[in-house]
Amino acid sequence: MYYIQQMLDSHRDAHAFPAFRPDRKTFCALLEGAKRIGDLGREILAEMVRGRGVNSKEEDTGKDGQVEIDEEVMMHMFHTYAAYRLPF
Repeated sequence: MYYIQQMLDSHRDAHAFPAFRPDRKTFCALLEGAKRIGDLGREILAEMVRGRGVNSKEEDTGKDGQVEIDEEVMMHMFHTYAAYRLPF
């Protein structure tokens, strides 16, 4: 998706980390948007797995400080796949 790439690739600091790092709620909102427009949202899940997000709360912490992929995230991912429209 264009929005996640724009958010992560723009305004990097001196260590090449993005200035606008999404948390779990932001990723869930992006997956909801992908569902509504009929996109798969694979890039969003891939960014979560890569660990480029930031934790907003202590209970959202997964390994190495990355955003935890929990049942809510997977629910949004499955809904995104269920609402996917074939491009042809």
